[in-house]
Amino acid sequence: MELLQNGFVYLVPILLPNLIWLFLSNHDEIGEVKKSLKTVYKNLSILENIGRIGIFIIPLFGSVLIDQYYPYFVIMLFIGLFVYYAGWVRYFINDRKPEYLYCSLWNLPYPLAVAPVFYFMLLSLLILSIPMLLFSIVFGIAHVLKSRIDYNILMDQKE
Repeated sequence: MELLQNGFVYLVPILLPNLIWLFLSNHDEIGEVKKSLKTVYKNLSILENIGRIGIFIIPLFGSVLIDQYYPYFVIMLFIGLFVYYAGWVRYFINDRKPEYLYCSLWNLPYPLAVAPVFYFMLLSLLILSIPMLLFSIVFGIAHVLKSRIDYNILMDQKE
């Protein structure tokens, strides 16, 4: 039970698909960001990384509150992970075509961007961390907007 109280344990499952992608994918899938978007994209990347740092550091020092609501939070975390993993599986079984990183899954737009944000926001509630919730929101806004830009660029390149 003590292991379940460690916030780090909850970071590992959300990072696994990203580590696989890091080693198995072509990282130049999107190509050059349009010149007109470079400043916006760069600013979004800065915000995304600020959020990412917060959501990965805070759980290392946080302790998960295990109370009567814990099972409900765990179920919601698993739903978020399920959607996230389903998106990654779809990407990998479709020859790692970049459009599968962004296109809707079960009517959820940008599932590989939205699902981790949902997961981190829930985790912030589990460890009772308002700073992590704020970092999750910053990360989420930037991550989803960057995914939208990437998808639009990808679709423009296909035309």
